[in-house]
Amino acid sequence: MTKSGIILLFLNLLIADDPSTIFKQANIYAEKANYQKAIEKYESLIDMDYESGALYYNLGNSYYRSDQLGLSLWAYYCSQKLIPRDSDLLHNLKVAKAKCLDRIEFPNSFFPFDFFRELDNSFKINELFLFGSLLILIFSFLRIMKKTMWLSTDASKNLNAILVIVIFMVHSLAFRKYFIDYKIKYGVVITNSVKVLSGPNNSQSSILFVANEGLKVKINSIKDKWIEVELIDGKKGWLHFSSIREI
Repeated sequence: MTKSGIILLFLNLLIADDPSTIFKQANIYAEKANYQKAIEKYESLIDMDYESGALYYNLGNSYYRSDQLGLSLWAYYCSQKLIPRDSDLLHNLKVAKAKCLDRIEFPNSFFPFDFFRELDNSFKINELFLFGSLLILIFSFLRIMKKTMWLSTDASKNLNAILVIVIFMVHSLAFRKYFIDYKIKYGVVITNSVKVLSGPNNSQSSILFVANEGLKVKINSIKDKWIEVELIDGKKGWLHFSSIREI
């Protein structure tokens, strides 16, 4: 093989392994309704530690159209962490959740808690911290204006009080989201009729309840190949690791 041929082959190999090229190939497969090949390509990108909201969103669509509801919801939840306000994602997530056999809703709570939960779900951590930092800069600027008498005392007091409250709320949301995203683990059940056991042992544990694909659970602990999960209604039990995929 000539030197130019070797160089051309090397360049082709580089292009073939380029994430953007693989992503485009996966999208083409999805457009042609070859969802299994599309899934393989999307998953290969995840194996390469490449992630984006669009990647998980398209992967979720491919799983959904290939009747893999649990994996579809897993991908949508992953996408939501990266593009939380995307209208198409939120619509598809709602449609997919409506097909779940296990639909456990949050218990009724006081209005402000529902409002803050929705607000929390609409922003990424870095956006909340950035907004909080901007508010601190505005607060500092107002303090300077007050000292230079560019702003009346009464107006300054009112604005400062409002800003302090908003800054506290924004940073509280940011730290709460950080704790949830990085300290608490969640997963999605990816198979149907999974027996949730009383302990991490299939032969020595009793069946507590049955979980179906698409159910979002909190991961409490891991022992060998068993995972202790908790539902939002407080139920706890153990699943085999093959039945769940961490978000």
